[in-house]
Amino acid sequence: MKVDKKVELSIGFSEEWWYTNYGISLSKKYFTDPEYRTRLDMEKERILGERFGYLGLGNKDPKPNPTLPLSPNPVASMYGVEFQFEKETVWALPLKFDDADLMNLRPISNVEETLVIKEGKKQLRYFEERYGWKWNNFSNCDGTPGILNIALAIGGNQILTDLIEKPKVMHHFFSCVTHTLRNFLDWRVTIWGRRPPTLGLGNCTDVMISPEMYLDFIFKQDEYLAEKYSFLGIHRDNKLDAFLDVYLQHLKLNAIDCGWDSNLKQLRKRLPVEKYHINFRIDPLWLSRAKKIEVMRYTEQWIEEGGGTWRNEIGQPSPALGLIIDCIDSNVPEENIEALFEVVERK
Repeated sequence: MKVDKKVELSIGFSEEWWYTNYGISLSKKYFTDPEYRTRLDMEKERILGERFGYLGLGNKDPKPNPTLPLSPNPVASMYGVEFQFEKETVWALPLKFDDADLMNLRPISNVEETLVIKEGKKQLRYFEERYGWKWNNFSNCDGTPGILNIALAIGGNQILTDLIEKPKVMHHFFSCVTHTLRNFLDWRVTIWGRRPPTLGLGNCTDVMISPEMYLDFIFKQDEYLAEKYSFLGIHRDNKLDAFLDVYLQHLKLNAIDCGWDSNLKQLRKRLPVEKYHINFRIDPLWLSRAKKIEVMRYTEQWIEEGGGTWRNEIGQPSPALGLIIDCIDSNVPEENIEALFEVVERK
């Protein structure tokens, strides 16, 4: 990550990039084997340090840094969802439900009794014994998949039709998912020993519904989840403009992600730099096709339109704009990656 007074730049590489360039593929073992995951993460850091160390990425001599991802979608796993892993991606295998099954669904109160948490606690014990490490650190943003993301993983795309045809069933289903997610977040707090100031919700699948449907089915659920937090951040990696009015009804909102097809200049008028952090997510397909001069020109424009200084959740002056590209593939020229860093360094 490159941080300047007005902007922070964060980049990441897609599973396709890792597989194409280094034969590293995504697998279930990454989630279930703590030592394998730790060593693989170290290897990735070493590779990035050797290839992009001049940009400040990676570490040529990495040290163990245990992580606990639990599952691609922990709450979906609690309900029995399995995941299909391929070399470059992973996707959920939704469960088969009828209306009666969904109406009989209940929130999972004791999440510690679910298999995914039991396995996670075993990994925690392993890390403590092997590395003397405890999971007591967290970022300011306590990120998690949002309600619709989880519901789609559990019930599949049929959920989208049911929102229109079976609203009563869907309200019940979403309520169960929300209460289970809140119980899961509370469990994480017991492990951390304290609650982060900000709840970050991954609402990228909101693009599949209308703003009116968000207000009807999800808004109150997000409000319920945010009750125990001081602030709320909402993640979107697609166009935000049509949803801004409904998101601004969340009084705790102080940070938001948006796709690069959003009108950043107009968003900043509604989300003043003193109060809101914006993460502007760059399209990797565009980055793979653009000329270096274009990358530099647009990066400068984005910084001018959205950059500035705000006071973050703990009152420290921080960049008010994040430029993020977290799925760089093997088609992106290295000079375009360099261009991003060059502009941020200069600005």
